[in-house]
Amino acid sequence: MLDGETFILVTADNGCRLIAYPVSATIAKVGSSRINWVLLVPDSVTVGKSAALGNSQEAVRRKLRSLIGNWALGFLDVAAMIEKSPIIKSDRLRDRDPIDQWSRSRVVLLGDAAHPMYPIGAQGASQTIVDAACLAGAIKTKADPFDAITEFVSTRLPQTNKIVLANRKMNREELEHLGTTGSARFKKFHKTTSNYRQAVRDRPRPRSSWVGEDTIER
Repeated sequence: MLDGETFILVTADNGCRLIAYPVSATIAKVGSSRINWVLLVPDSVTVGKSAALGNSQEAVRRKLRSLIGNWALGFLDVAAMIEKSPIIKSDRLRDRDPIDQWSRSRVVLLGDAAHPMYPIGAQGASQTIVDAACLAGAIKTKADPFDAITEFVSTRLPQTNKIVLANRKMNREELEHLGTTGSARFKKFHKTTSNYRQAVRDRPRPRSSWVGEDTIER
């Protein structure tokens, strides 16, 4: 059973990757789990077949059952998890090549509109929150809104573009590790994730003045 602090990442030989983690400490206290899960399915698995999972929930479940086969994790019944999920959504994962301009006049992009990225590094929401804090701080400290937008873009654009490419690279490298097993796969995966963490860590941090005291207290 997931204990409220566990994160699961399983990669099958066919390239399907399961990410699962509990999201309710309250439910964990009574001996159960509410799980958020994602199954990443590479294009190579659907070659010659429909990439869509189907239009009905039953079609989605049937497709997923065929993908997971006889996965036996012991600590997690994947088939039961799929069956008990009330709604399963499917979509294609996409990112976008970094762009060199986010603003026009007084209109400025932020979040996924500015820097959509693969969710491999779990940075999408985090970077959107940083965008919002930085933009608010720039507006607070600059009398002219055009200057605020310029400062925001010049600070955040190079940072997030680097993270977009780091997510893309990590996704590619994880798929490249499928030919290895055991300790060799672990070493390659550890190197990949370490390189990603370094890429994210190297980005300049926003000025502390960009986050108000009331925000810090909350």
